[in-house]
Amino acid sequence: MTGKKDGVRSKGAMPKYRKIAVFDIDGTLFNSDECIRSAELEILGKSVTRDEYFALPKGMRKRITNLAFTKYIDAAKPNYRIINILRSKKAAGYRVIILTGRSSKTEMQTIMHLNQYDVPFDELYCNKYERIDSNAFKLLKLAEVTKGSADVTIYDNSRSGIDNFTELSSGAFRVVLVKARPNAKPVALNI
Repeated sequence: MTGKKDGVRSKGAMPKYRKIAVFDIDGTLFNSDECIRSAELEILGKSVTRDEYFALPKGMRKRITNLAFTKYIDAAKPNYRIINILRSKKAAGYRVIILTGRSSKTEMQTIMHLNQYDVPFDELYCNKYERIDSNAFKLLKLAEVTKGSADVTIYDNSRSGIDNFTELSSGAFRVVLVKARPNAKPVALNI
C-alpha cells in the first residue's frame, strides 16, 4: 500500500529503505477489544474469556474476527501514544509497514479506519492465508519485507509473537512490546 489516503496497491517496486518500522494493529495501534466483544455477542449470544475464545473452532474464531473488523470496526479505539510514534518514524524517513493477523477480507475497512485517524503507512499486509495463524503469517511477511534493511523496529502487543520475532531476527530487530493499557509506556526489547 502506498499513500495514506488512497489505499491503492503500489504497482511499482517499493524503494529500498534501510530503516523500517513495523506496527501491529490490534492491541498496538488500536484497542480492538470492543470490536471482538460485539461480534461475540452477535454470533455466540455472549462475550467469552480469552481462553474460551481460543477453545472455539478456528472457523468460528474467523467468523468473529471478520465480523469484528468489518461491522464493528468503528468500536476500535486509537492508541495515540503508538500512533504518534508511528507518525514520528514516518517523518524521520522510515518505511512504515502495518502488519496484522486480520483476514485480508477486512482490508478495505482496515484502510478506511487507519485513514480516519490519519495513520500514515507505506504498506499494509493482512493475512491472506486462511490456514496460517496470525503469528506464523507475521513471521513469513517480516522475513520478506525486512530483507536487506539495517534498522528494523517492530511494535507489537503479543508476547508470543515477540518471542517468535526473536527467533527470526538473529539480533537484527529492535522489538517494542506495547502494553494494553492506553497510558502505559511501551517497553523496548533489544533482541
